[in-house]
Order: sequence, then structure tokens, then C-alpha cells
Amino acid sequence: MSGSDNPLGGESTVYSGREQSGATNRVVDPTDMPLPTFSFDQDFDPAQLPIRPWIMMGRLLRGYITAFIAPAGVGKSMFALIFAIMVATGKSIHHAKLQETANVLVLNNEEDEDEIKRRVAAICIFYRIPFSDLTGKFYGLSGYGRSFLIAQRMDNHTVVAAPDTVRIIAFCKRHDIGLLVIDPFVSTHDVPENDNTEIEKVVSEYRSIAKETGVAIMLVHHTRKIGKDSEAHAGDVEASRGASSLIGAARIAFTLARMSKENADKHGLDWHVGNRLVRLDDGKMNFSLKSAEAEWYEMVSVDLPNGDSVGVPVPFDISELAKRAEAEKAEDRTKQIEARVTETANTVTKFMTDDEQPQGEVISAYMAKTGLKRTAANDAIKMLPVGSAYAVKVMVNNVRTAIWREGHGNEKRPYYTVHKLTEE
Repeated sequence: MSGSDNPLGGESTVYSGREQSGATNRVVDPTDMPLPTFSFDQDFDPAQLPIRPWIMMGRLLRGYITAFIAPAGVGKSMFALIFAIMVATGKSIHHAKLQETANVLVLNNEEDEDEIKRRVAAICIFYRIPFSDLTGKFYGLSGYGRSFLIAQRMDNHTVVAAPDTVRIIAFCKRHDIGLLVIDPFVSTHDVPENDNTEIEKVVSEYRSIAKETGVAIMLVHHTRKIGKDSEAHAGDVEASRGASSLIGAARIAFTLARMSKENADKHGLDWHVGNRLVRLDDGKMNFSLKSAEAEWYEMVSVDLPNGDSVGVPVPFDISELAKRAEAEKAEDRTKQIEARVTETANTVTKFMTDDEQPQGEVISAYMAKTGLKRTAANDAIKMLPVGSAYAVKVMVNNVRTAIWREGHGNEKRPYYTVHKLTEE
């Protein structure tokens, strides 16, 4: 930021102990420079404190930095655009809870203007958002071919605000911008990305922008190279590429990851479906509680009127997969039981000599016929249904026969008989 800006108020000073005023410098006694401290007294009322200026609850907070971390090719730029469109239009098309509608500025240094427009168009077409809803609220800025810089490294190795910073600040103030999206962070500076000290200086420029304009800033950032497990970095802010000072400075961070093959198998998903699913996880929440559950989205292809197509992330209820898998397991168990009962009834039909026999006799005969131990034979016969209305019907020698059990006696001393009825 400009050296003449003094966030503490009062006369302009420099850390060298000299004050510059016009063409003259004078030595300043540091003890004459009051600290902007605050204190508490008996009249302090917490109810009078302003509430945190959330734009999107848990995600975007005015005056602070949010880091959005994901590997290449997962869809982080599309998610960033969706967040921006939600904020600009006030439409909660994803899971996030909007607290404020605000104007947005999206700076993308990797895509040209036409590509940004294609992606915005696909989002609006899928979610039925009139383009007029973006008028005067959504502003795009492409740095493709000539990146816009926020911070740059001078020949003396100092890091200073780039000229573009002043222009961006002026635009944000002039157009009352509430959300500034930077995609990606690494393209907006020229310092070594693994140098914690210098990245901290770059982030300091972003903090200055947030403080001066009151915007919430979302920095889209890459993960380091990940292994075979595409979900290994989910919720792990330490997986971000480069210096850790970026994550240290961000008050909020979340991650995006593609579903792993192992997770797809776990949920019983064909890989052509699982490969389209991505998860959004809280990584760092300084001002709210982290969610223990991931948000899942499916990348759906949206056709544009010009013939192009764009992948748009759409909320996906992963819990429905679990319910479906459990229902399929229950159905399989039911089929297995039915098959076992039918097999038992088929065997019983062949050796029963009378139309009604005590269950104990049938169990003994079943043991002799199958070679099973008593416990297994007992369990098999007890699976036969009770009551003629629920009889198992089998075909033996082209004859249809019904098998069932009937209960007798009382609750304390019940006994059963097995029945066989041949249908003419």
C-alpha cells in the first residue's frame, strides 16, 4: 500500500524514526506516538458489538481472507464463479447460507474473457438465473495474457503493492464491491511461492485491500501434488501448495477434492459416476464451527446455445447412496433368505411321509437327508413360515406343494408341527 496511508490516524510517520512532511524530515520520538489501545469499563455492553459481517456464513467474511484450495482440473474455478453468482444475485443455489447480497469482482488470470462468460452462462442456464440479475452486480476481469498483479518483488528484494492494486481498490470502492475473487492466488505476485516471509508480505497486501475496501476476499489456490488417493487432502489445509503463511493468514479455508475410486466402490458407484463427484470440506474456521460432513457435488454437462458445453457442479446427496446401498443389501439378504427357505421346503417335501408331522421328527429327518448338524438343521426348519397363509410353495416332480408350520400349546411350552399340502 502507499507509504502515505496511515491506518492508525494522525500524522504520517515512517518506521525509520523520521516523519516526512513535504520536502523536510524531522526525527520523531517513538514515545510521542500513541498506541491505538482499547479497554473495558463497567458500562461495556457486548450486545452493542456489531455482528460479524458475513456475506456467506462460514465461508466469506467482509474484511477477511478465505482460501479455497484444490488440485488442478477438479472445478475450483467453477465453484468460485458459483459463489460469486450467489452473492451477486442472492440466490442460494448451493448448500451455503447467504447472509448478504453484494456486488462482486472476479479476477481470473488463467482464462480469457470468452471462457469466463461461457462458464457464467452455463451456471445461469442450469440454475435458471436471468442474465439481467447480474447487471451492475457481477464484474469479471480477465488477466489472460497479462496477469493483474497485487504484489511484486523489487530489485532490492522488497515486496510492494503493484500498480494494479490501486486500480482494483479504486474499482471496489467505486462499484461498492463486497466480494473479490482472485483466481488463482499464485498468478497475482512474482515472489517465490515457497518463501514464507515473502508470501506473508503478499498476503499483507490482500489484508490491506480487505481493510481499506471492506470486501471479503476469496483466494483460489492449488494443492501440492497429490498421490493416487484423490481425497487424501480433503479438509487438509496443509495440503496447499507453497508457503504455509498463506493459510496462516487466511481466517477461513476449505478444500475441493474428487471422489476416490475406493470411495466410489464403497458406495457401490460405477466409476463413470464416481469420477464426476467432488467433495467440499471445511479446512479452517476461525469464526465458526467446522462441519464434520463433506458437501458433495456432481459435475453435470450443460450445453450452450453456441454448441459448446461446460461442466457445472450440482449438489449431490451422498446420503441417498448410503440409503440405496443399504436397501440393496437388505433386498439381497431377503432374496438369500427366500432362496434358503425354498431350498429347505423343497427338501422337506421329498422326505415327509405324512401331511402333518412334529417339527422334531422333521428336523431329525432333515439332518439325515442333508448331513447337517442339529443346530444348523434346527435353524433351517425354523425358517419355514408359520401359518398356511404364508406357506412356501414348491414344485416337486411337476406337483405344486405348500409347506408351512403351525404353532401349538402355550407361550411357555410351545411346540410346532410341519404341514405339507399337495395341490391337485
